[in-house]
Amino acid sequence: MNWSKQVSESLRLLQGNRPADVPADRWEHLCSWTWNLHGNCGGIWNAVEPEWREPFAAELRRRVSGPVSVADIDWIWDEYAAHTTGGPRYSREYRPTRTE
Repeated sequence: MNWSKQVSESLRLLQGNRPADVPADRWEHLCSWTWNLHGNCGGIWNAVEPEWREPFAAELRRRVSGPVSVADIDWIWDEYAAHTTGGPRYSREYRPTRTE
């Protein structure tokens, strides 16, 4: 549970740190879907690789502490796709940065 709260706090910081080149409505869309990703794929404790949790949370904290970009959103989605059981399917169906 502590891990999930740490990630949630970092996602709050990410949402409040919108890049100047991304319109507010677009950033809101990207961040909202990333919140959903965390809730649906990271909220199930046994569906997350245990050895991935802490390094991911630390790297996410580092990333959101400075300037962020859409590439950081993609990085989060890539990480969940690689390290959670639901992440690959969720990424295929709901990734907000898809070009289609």
